[in-house]
Amino acid sequence: MVGAALVAAVLPPAKFTVVWAAGNYPAVATSDAPVGYWRLDEASGTAAADSSSGHANPLSYLGGFTLLTAGAINGDQDPAVALNGTSGTVTATKATTTGTTNWSLEAWLNPSTLPQAGVIAYDGQIGSNGYGFAVGATTGSSLTSGSHLIGILGSVTMFDSGFNFSAPNTWYHIVMTRDTSKVTLYANAVAQATTSTQTPVAPSAFGNWVSVSPSSPPSTRFEPAMGWDAGHNKVVLFGGKSSSGTAIQETWTWDGTSWVKLTPATQPSARWGAKLVYDTALGKMVLFGGTTGSKSQQDTWTWDGTNWASVTTTTTPSKRLEYGLVYDATNSVVVMFGGTTGSAALQDTYTFNGTNWTAKSPAAKPPIRSGVAMTYSSASNNTVLFGGVSGTTYNAETWVWDGTNWTLKSPVGPTLSLAA
Repeated sequence: MVGAALVAAVLPPAKFTVVWAAGNYPAVATSDAPVGYWRLDEASGTAAADSSSGHANPLSYLGGFTLLTAGAINGDQDPAVALNGTSGTVTATKATTTGTTNWSLEAWLNPSTLPQAGVIAYDGQIGSNGYGFAVGATTGSSLTSGSHLIGILGSVTMFDSGFNFSAPNTWYHIVMTRDTSKVTLYANAVAQATTSTQTPVAPSAFGNWVSVSPSSPPSTRFEPAMGWDAGHNKVVLFGGKSSSGTAIQETWTWDGTSWVKLTPATQPSARWGAKLVYDTALGKMVLFGGTTGSKSQQDTWTWDGTNWASVTTTTTPSKRLEYGLVYDATNSVVVMFGGTTGSAALQDTYTFNGTNWTAKSPAAKPPIRSGVAMTYSSASNNTVLFGGVSGTTYNAETWVWDGTNWTLKSPVGPTLSLAA
C-alpha cells in the first residue's frame, strides 16, 4: 500500500488543500504498513515528515503554501496545508515505490475552485511513468479544466472515473488502487464505475531521463524554441535549424504521448535560436527574436494555443538569439538577459509585461554572454542564471535576479558549461 501522495508539479497545480486526517485515521493507515504516509501537519519549515514505520521518504514544501490550515475532520486538531494554485507543491526527488501491482494511493483534498486542472497525488513522472489522480477533464491523453476525478497512468493513458466534484470548498477522500490487472478510483468510499485495465510503467526516480519513441515526431533540428504551455497543458515547439542549415517555420505540440504538427493561420518567420516561455499573467506564451541564419530578429510574438500574434511594442530589445528567457512569477513579468547579435554577446536585462518591454538598469549584472541556462525558482522566488559563453570564454557563474538586481552567488556547482 502507498499510504500517501506525492503532490506533483509536473502539471500546474490548481488551488486546493491536501491533508492527512488525524483521529483514528492514522492508526488505520499505519496498520496497513504503508511505504509512505505524510500527515502534512508541520507548523513551520519546508520539510514534510514521513510518518510510516521503517521508511524514510520525506517530502518538501515548495512555492506558495500555507501551513496549519483547517483539516478535514471537524473537531480534530490535525491541520492541513493549502497550496496557492500556481507554484505550491509538496514533492520529492524520488518515487516512493516502484510497484505496479497491488498498491493504493490516497489523499484528502479540498478544492477551492471548480472547474480546474490540477494533479492531486502522483507517484512517478507524469507523462512517462507511474500513476496518480487529478481534478479536471481528459480525452485520454491530456488533462484540461474540468470537475471530474481523473486517473493518470504516466504515458500510458488518462481516464475519467465518472466522479464529479460537485462543490468547491468541500473535503473529499480519494483512493486509487490497482490489483493485478485493474485500476479503480474511489471517492468518499464509493468505487467509481469507470476503471482501467492498462498497465502502468513502474514509477522511477524524479530526475531520471526516460527514452520515448513517439510516432511522427518533428524532423531533426538545432536550437528550436520550446516551452511548457501551462494554459493548455502541452509543450510547444517552434522553428529550429535543419541539418542542412535552413531555418524552420513549424509549430508543434507535445501532450506527453504524441507530437502534433499544427497549421496556425499566422506564425513567426522561420528561425532558430529564439526562446519561448509561458506568461501566466498574460495567459499566453511569449517568443522573441532568434535568427534566420543570415539575419538576427527582434520581433515579439505570443501563442494562445491556436494561433500566433505579432506584438508591436513601444520599446524593443535589440536583435538577438541564444539569450535567457523566463517567467518571473513573483513580479508577473517575462525576464530576458543577454544573448548574442550573431557577432557580439550582450549583457542587458529586459522585462516584458504582456504589452511592452522595459530595459532594466541593475546595479550589478552578469558579464556579457550568450547561451546561458536560465530558469525561475519557485522555492526562492527568483530567477537563476548559470554559465554561458562570450567568444571563447566559458564560465560557471551562478547569478540570481530578484526583480531589481542581479547577485553573483558562490555555490559549489557544475563545471564550465554552455547551454543552447
